[in-house]
Amino acid sequence: MPSPQSRKRQNASNAPAVVPFSTSTSDTSPAASLVPRLLSVKQAAAYTGATVWAIRQLYWAKEIAGFIAGRRVLLDRTSLDRWIDRRLQERAS
Repeated sequence: MPSPQSRKRQNASNAPAVVPFSTSTSDTSPAASLVPRLLSVKQAAAYTGATVWAIRQLYWAKEIAGFIAGRRVLLDRTSLDRWIDRRLQERAS
């Protein structure tokens, strides 16, 4: 029988790796209604449905805008949206 500690570890490993921003409307505070403009690489991957590695490659190839803040790469959400739109237009043509 698994120990309680191993059960906790198993439950923790089943948790989502990235918890993106909340878009819940149940909280009425001003901060709750703000959607962040800058996303981490993991958040950008979750937002687009791409892998973290693919997002990093797009950033390195300068296909999406962002910058390094300390040790983190922060990516512009509107740049991600434009990249998605370009890809959809390419597929439609």
